[in-house]
Amino acid sequence: GRSDPNKMLAYAKEMFAVAKRTANPQALFMARRSSGYANLLLGRFRKAQAELQRTIATYEIDRNGPDAALTTRDPKVSACTALGICLTVMGYPDSGTALSLEGLAHAGNLNHVISLILGLRRACVQRMILNDPRGVIEFSDRLFGLSTEYQTFKGAHDGTLFKCWAYLRTSKDASLLERMQTCIEQLHSTKHWALLPFFMASAAELIGSYGDKAEAVDRKSTR
Repeated sequence: GRSDPNKMLAYAKEMFAVAKRTANPQALFMARRSSGYANLLLGRFRKAQAELQRTIATYEIDRNGPDAALTTRDPKVSACTALGICLTVMGYPDSGTALSLEGLAHAGNLNHVISLILGLRRACVQRMILNDPRGVIEFSDRLFGLSTEYQTFKGAHDGTLFKCWAYLRTSKDASLLERMQTCIEQLHSTKHWALLPFFMASAAELIGSYGDKAEAVDRKSTR
């Protein structure tokens, strides 16, 4: 979550070079995964879509799954849920939802908690883009349960933020809005910046929907 997408692209370029030089399928796989997510964060959705689809298509559980120790989170779960966000932004909500659910199902089949927490966080983002408060509440409830049991920082803070957003979509509540803003500021202070602009824009959108346009612009541009 802390990574700079431009640095991620630089690392991906190095891994692509290693893969070309050594014909190492794992290096090529991880390069595509990193490139896909970095391009998503940078708003290069067509490029992200292509790389993430290749990541999913070439995934082999014995070579790339969580037991392979390539990463702490399963790459298929990561790629599916990132592609779910990407496709939804691109205007394919049904495909985006299907990919998000595929990622969650794979995490569940693996019984890999860290991957499931990642998948639930990204599924909440995908449902926020769809403006689906009920879906966000469903996934954030599951996220809270896991985060409470395993005491994860990102799961707990993102879960609170997601739940606040969902309830604020249906009713104005100053205390919930303040809690949401506190979560955003905590993510910023701990340098969890990957999706922070989206969360900031979501908070500003809520404020604007309540009629306070000046405050919405201020929060979007200065926080």
